[in-house]
Order: sequence, then C-alpha cells, then structure tokens
Amino acid sequence: MTDQRHRRCRKCECLLDHNGRCTGGCDQLEYSNRTHSHVAGDHYDMPLQPIEFIRANDLGVCEGNVIKYICRYKRKGGVEDLQKAKQYIDFLIEGLEGFHAQNKPL
Repeated sequence: MTDQRHRRCRKCECLLDHNGRCTGGCDQLEYSNRTHSHVAGDHYDMPLQPIEFIRANDLGVCEGNVIKYICRYKRKGGVEDLQKAKQYIDFLIEGLEGFHAQNKPL
C-alpha cells in the first residue's frame, strides 16, 4: 500500500492531502489504492465507486449516503436501500427547512 503521507500528484508532483486532492492548486484529484481495492461485494461493481464521487464532490454524510444507497439498490437492498436513501433525503430537507425557519426576515 502507498504511504499516505508521501503521495504525489501525477499532474504537478505536489503532495496530495488526506482526501487525495493536490495541495499545489492544480485541482487534480487522485485516489488512494485503498479506494480501488477496498473490500466490497458485487453490489459495488461499477466503473466509478460511490466513494470516489462523494470525495470528488465534497459531499456530506447525508448526501454521501443518498449516493451510496441509490448506487447499490438494484444489486443489494432493493426497496430497503431506496427507503434508506429517502430517509437521508428527508434529513436534508428537515435541515433546510429548519435553517430557513430560523433565518426568516421579520
């Protein structure tokens, strides 16, 4: 496994941060070998792993879980995974509604 502290960008040779993003400002995003060789079932056999998309787009926990469950529902959990995705969407909606309720103009 690659030593995470000394990984370098393939584009400009700068160091990569813990998320695989170039620290030199070239916006290159690279992924550790751990991402590509992680232990997973057949339900994550797809060209772009959900974790890669989640990291590349700096998504939070709720958004990331929506992506995860949507990507795998056909191969693993079916309706249960869709219900989980819906629950995380509901969490996001509740958070936005709470934010807007607290920040209403007088």
